[in-house]
Amino acid sequence: MKINIRKINRGIVLFFILVLGVSVYCGIEISKQGVRTSEANDLVTDFCNELGSFYVWPSDMPDADIDELNDDKEKYYPYLDKGFEKIKPYLYDNAALYRELKEGAVYFLSQNISNGRKPVEVSFEFTHRDMTVTRDTAEGNLGFDVKIRTDDNKNLSLNYSGDVWLEYVDDRWVIVRFNLYSE
Repeated sequence: MKINIRKINRGIVLFFILVLGVSVYCGIEISKQGVRTSEANDLVTDFCNELGSFYVWPSDMPDADIDELNDDKEKYYPYLDKGFEKIKPYLYDNAALYRELKEGAVYFLSQNISNGRKPVEVSFEFTHRDMTVTRDTAEGNLGFDVKIRTDDNKNLSLNYSGDVWLEYVDDRWVIVRFNLYSE
């Protein structure tokens, strides 16, 4: 069978080429989205595993009462640096974000001091995680069962919720905002 090329409708051929191109593009994007979703979830899991070391009372930090912690927070930020270094690789390089996270850690410590305890070991276990990943951004609502061992060897379990926002920057996910609040 001989096909006469002059009799084929060029519009139909171009339409099929366009459909093929769009199908290949969509397939690639769906594949990338699956990988990015997995990477974002892994980053949030790793970040939360390291977060516990940031929310402990540093051994070199002097004793303080709740008023001191609330009145002069910045005085205590350098003591948090050792724990902060563990979560820093997951964060977007931004001084305002660093300050916000340190304020949150001091607030967590002051909440525990008001209840008469110093956390010496903290771990976060997910109770739920709802992540929404779009092309280059992700956000999630997190629930945690926070296990706290205090300086007097008591074990506590508290429920916290959190929100996390991520962006895909320089071929990797980074956290651009994180909030933690007690329920």
